[in-house]
Parts: sequence; C-alpha cells; structure tokens
Amino acid sequence: MNTTMTVDPRERILARLRREPEFAMAMVGEAIELITEGYAEEARSVLRTLANAVGFEELARATGTHAKTLHRQLSPAGNPTMNAVALILHALMAQLSPKPVRMTVRFEEAEAA
Repeated sequence: MNTTMTVDPRERILARLRREPEFAMAMVGEAIELITEGYAEEARSVLRTLANAVGFEELARATGTHAKTLHRQLSPAGNPTMNAVALILHALMAQLSPKPVRMTVRFEEAEAA
C-alpha cells in the first residue's frame, strides 16, 4: 500500500526559497524584471511569494510598514507606490541574500542610431 503524502507545490517553493538563497535572489531578480517589463500583477505575485517565505511580520519590521498594509499592497488588487516597492525589494534582498546587499543603479547612455 502506497501512503505517499503529496506536498503542496506552494509549500515546496516556500521551503526552497528559505533553504536556497541563490534561488530566492533569482526570484527577486525575476520580480524586478517583471516590473520593468510592465507586468505589475505578476511582479506582485512573485513579491507576495517572497514575502510569504520571509514572513509578512518580519518584512513589516524591515520596511517599517504594518503587515496588514503589506498584505494589501501585494494582493492581486494591490497598487503599491514606487517607494513601497523599493522598500519591499530592499528588505527582501537583505533578508534573503547570503551576503550584505548594496543596491546600485547604473545608467548607460543610449547609443546613437
């Protein structure tokens, strides 16, 4: 008799995010890419998954935001401000990265056509 228990795929992803910092940081990168490509709903979904891995209470402490506010902002109907997204991303990167995180933005001049 096979009594294999199935594990919820969502729980498997959360466990992997907690266990593998490289995978977690790749997910942060995916969220950033989705934002820059205009896929806000998908980006919120990825950020919400990452927030669940870290814990909304922990993320709330790191961002100085109430957990309930974070839940609202990252809900499917959420519409977080750019400042809120930046705080969330920075806090997630600090929580999930195995090394200290320093955010740097570099602008390159577009080549003349």
